[in-house]
Amino acid sequence: QAKALQEERSQTLEKAPAESLEAPQPPTPEPTGPTKEETAALEQALSERSAEEANQLRLRQEAEYKQTAHVLEEESREKLGHFDALQQAARERFFHETYRAKTGFDGFINAIKEYLNPRQMAEDARERKEAEDAFLHRQEKEREDRIARLRDAERTDLGDLTERHQQQREQSFRYDEN
Repeated sequence: QAKALQEERSQTLEKAPAESLEAPQPPTPEPTGPTKEETAALEQALSERSAEEANQLRLRQEAEYKQTAHVLEEESREKLGHFDALQQAARERFFHETYRAKTGFDGFINAIKEYLNPRQMAEDARERKEAEDAFLHRQEKEREDRIARLRDAERTDLGDLTERHQQQREQSFRYDEN
């Protein structure tokens, strides 16, 4: 009897794994994704959103460029105003020192020198006039150089801003592609 039970049990164990492998599995439902129409609608919506974001980025960048250009112009105007004030102070100091009215004993000595040697006094006046012309020409040249440097700085800053904006647009484009 025991041998019969053992044989029966071994046959049952042999059949059980085979049956479990042969047993039909319930069909797994196919994952349902969006239909082609839904996918097309989503892609269209994403495309429209991307275009709107690109337009908003462009508008923000244009506004930033205009604002930065305005600020740089004002800053340059202010710097040039300060430079003009410094030059005006230098002119006043130059004229004060060059054409100082001699009074007192110095005035008396100058009057005697002019009476005794009018040619020398005329030569001194001509040299003062040449020095004045050279001084004013140098100041004008310095002002032109200052204006050129300010404009170069503005162009450089605006060029850097434009380059940064281009990089932002490229980054946004790469992001939208992915």
